[in-house]
Formats: sequence, structure tokens, C-alpha cells
Amino acid sequence: MEKKFLSPADVQFPNILAPSVISHVVRVSGARDSIYVSGQVSTDENGAVVGVGDLETQIHQVFKNLQKVLSSAGATLKDVVLLNAFMTDIQQIDVFRTLRKQYLDNHHPPAITTVGVTGLAGPGLMIEIAAFAEIDPRQPAKTARRKRRKSR
Repeated sequence: MEKKFLSPADVQFPNILAPSVISHVVRVSGARDSIYVSGQVSTDENGAVVGVGDLETQIHQVFKNLQKVLSSAGATLKDVVLLNAFMTDIQQIDVFRTLRKQYLDNHHPPAITTVGVTGLAGPGLMIEIAAFAEIDPRQPAKTARRKRRKSR
């Protein structure tokens, strides 16, 4: 499986979006498994909203949840090729841009779309992120390899 992260020089992001680290397009070639992740929100393991009124805390919790659901499918955040983010306060997009760099591959960032919305599925939610990932099914999952090593 080969992934190419492309941003053609003759297609520029609007100046108001700069500086932004994303790819315009990601091309995946070869045999692969596709993973579609439903929008993840800032909830804990009991379903309670984490960080009401605090976008930074919510972003960290959403990425924590993304890591968990991707792992359940044998993937990591490095396997994400498309990320769709929905924010109730698009004026805080710079907070999202800054924090997502802690979680995503900044040398090969996924294609990213961020949209301002008037509300999300529940009260107190400020951000929701859906993802699309590609993995090579012939490669053992990284988490599975770690578990096998620990059990020896």
C-alpha cells in the first residue's frame, strides 16, 4: 500500500486559512482496508461530556476517543487520510489547528475539512471529528504486536 500526500502548487489555500498544515488530497494505492469513523465528541467512558465550555479540553478528549476507536479497528492516527471537523465556534479554529498538530503526522497530514456549525448532537459539545483511515491488512496491527510481545 502506498500513500501519497499531495498539495499542488497551483491550488492555494485562502490566505485567511494560512498557516495551515493539511494535504489537499491523499491518494492510496494498492490492497487496503478502509476504516470509516463516525463523528467523535468529547465524552468519557461513561458518556458524560468532558470539558463543557473548554474547547482545548474537548479537542484533547476527541482525539483520545479517535485513538481508541481507530485502535479497535487496527489503525492509528497516522493511518488517517481524511479528517472532518465540525465546530460550534469557528472563530476558535486556530485553537483546533494548534492542538491537532500534537496528534497528526505533520509531515504527511491528512486532508482536513473544518466546518462551523450552529450545534452538535448534544448540549455542551463544541467539536466533533469524523475520520477516514486506510490500513494495509497484510501488516499486523501495531497494538496487536505490542500485546504479543508483552505476553511472552
